[in-house]
Amino acid sequence: GAVVRKISPAGTILWTIQYGTSSTSSRAVSLAVQGSAVYALGTTDGVIDLRKLSATDGSLIWRRTDTTVDARGVAADLSGVYIVGSHRIPTSTISYEPYVQKYDTNGNVLWTQTISEVVEPHQNVGRGIAVDSSGVYVVGDLFVGKFAFDGTPIWNNSASAQAVSADATGVYVGSTSNITKYTSAGAVVWTRATASSGISVGPAGVYSISGRQVSRTSVDGAPEWTRQIEGEGAILTKGIAAGSVYVVGQGTLPNQNYGNAFLIKYSEFSVTPVVDNTAPAVPTLL
Repeated sequence: GAVVRKISPAGTILWTIQYGTSSTSSRAVSLAVQGSAVYALGTTDGVIDLRKLSATDGSLIWRRTDTTVDARGVAADLSGVYIVGSHRIPTSTISYEPYVQKYDTNGNVLWTQTISEVVEPHQNVGRGIAVDSSGVYVVGDLFVGKFAFDGTPIWNNSASAQAVSADATGVYVGSTSNITKYTSAGAVVWTRATASSGISVGPAGVYSISGRQVSRTSVDGAPEWTRQIEGEGAILTKGIAAGSVYVVGQGTLPNQNYGNAFLIKYSEFSVTPVVDNTAPAVPTLL
């Protein structure tokens, strides 16, 4: 089954919620925290499963499911929760249409917007979402775009992207080949040739992951450091969050059992060399 787990800054497990059973296929996809609420996005037997949990103890506040769409990312603010994904176009067996959807804090759908008006939808999947004080940013296989809080499209650029993060300094988009910074109005500021399957901006810079690599780039686009997560066989990073810097993934780390999920914490403001092959000694196993 899928697992949602709260861990203290010191690495202590505070609570764990598991949903799904041995007879169901469940997986967690993405997570967003807003105040005292945790929004967990996943799938159960192929059905999209969005849950609002209490950050205090993990108790379920509400649950919404949808059999018609695929969802890849979730973000939240004080007014509600946003998801991005895609659904198959009824008139086609091979094309996917990206969409972004907003729920209020009580789990009611407020609006749904598709992105097919701007981008040809063939195999175009929505993959990442972020929100700041000016709007909602969504990215996918063929697009980077922004919506107003009421669902009105603001701008859309043709680009390939996997992840997005935003704050007052700009909008940072990660792809398989680079990181690009945009202004909130959609203008490109800089592009850095650093692959990124996950991205998160914090006070000290822009953090990204790719494979077993964790990197930090300044908000001006200068590379600052890169760390390799050591382990046996494939190490796959899955997500990153800045504050302190937390990286979640799956693989076999030194002195650990085969194929564990793991969480590694880095100090955000530490000064490290550009390449450091030493992983933290004691990861938290998930």
